[in-house]
Amino acid sequence: TRTEDQVDFVVEKCVLLNVEKDLVAAGVKPVMCPYLNIAAAAMRRRLGLKTRIEDIAVDQAAHRCKLCFGMV
Repeated sequence: TRTEDQVDFVVEKCVLLNVEKDLVAAGVKPVMCPYLNIAAAAMRRRLGLKTRIEDIAVDQAAHRCKLCFGMV
């Protein structure tokens, strides 16, 4: 979804969620997401938008992540 100053993407059934779950269980905080990088690059290239990461909300139970970007 897109508002005036924010763009949010929902990623469902990410193949990396189990890897993230294992990292968190081992006490390691995951720092990057390939979908996050792809979305940021696509917005910059196709829309000419510079963004910053506002939030990454992971819902392990629903197998879903919400990637939130703010416009710069």
